[in-house]
Amino acid sequence: MNTIPFQHVFSQHFAYLSSQAFDSSFNLNEEISYLNQIIFNSQSTTAPMSMAADWSVFDLLLNLARLGLSLNPEKKLAYVLPRYVETGEMALKLYPGYRGEIAIATNFKIIQNTMSTLVYEKDQFKVQVATNDVEHFVTSLSLDPNVRGVCSGGYCRSVLTDGSVHVAYMSIEELDAIAQNQIEMNMGNTPWNSIWRSEMRRVALYRRAAKDWRNMITASNETKYALLSTEY
Repeated sequence: MNTIPFQHVFSQHFAYLSSQAFDSSFNLNEEISYLNQIIFNSQSTTAPMSMAADWSVFDLLLNLARLGLSLNPEKKLAYVLPRYVETGEMALKLYPGYRGEIAIATNFKIIQNTMSTLVYEKDQFKVQVATNDVEHFVTSLSLDPNVRGVCSGGYCRSVLTDGSVHVAYMSIEELDAIAQNQIEMNMGNTPWNSIWRSEMRRVALYRRAAKDWRNMITASNETKYALLSTEY
């Protein structure tokens, strides 16, 4: 019996998985090592990942390779979470973080750069409809509602590789709905219910923009499957 979970999956499919790498920077041996550590860390939880179906481990590594992501915890590009499918099996799923979404859009030459920004009531904020760009002037960097007002929403501005500008917007109502959903799902144990709420709002803005970035990608059927399989 193998002491390393899924060693047979790694060995049997190593050559094929390596051939599917987005570029030469993808190191399958390193990614397997990161995945093994994630699985090991889960063993003392109520859902040990070593119980996952073999096919889901293969799919996870395949999606990782085709999208050019990494499980390196220092990069914070992607995460692995267990879920249960209709057959009752546990499956491991790859979830790109917001940094991972930026990496995907950069890998596939969709964006040059991007930045999410929150807007407050006393800011001067205008949308230029003709150019789909924004004018945003801030008179204070204070987060004190008495100085700058409360948050009224935000936007994620991206410069695309063709030089054009893409802007995704979210109202405070949309951001608050996400916060409420996360608080209820996690029984209050979430960054949305802490001093990090502003940062989570910015993350939500990146994720909203990423929905559009993904739709801009012209890709093979294999890459399209990887994108579909990793939707948030």
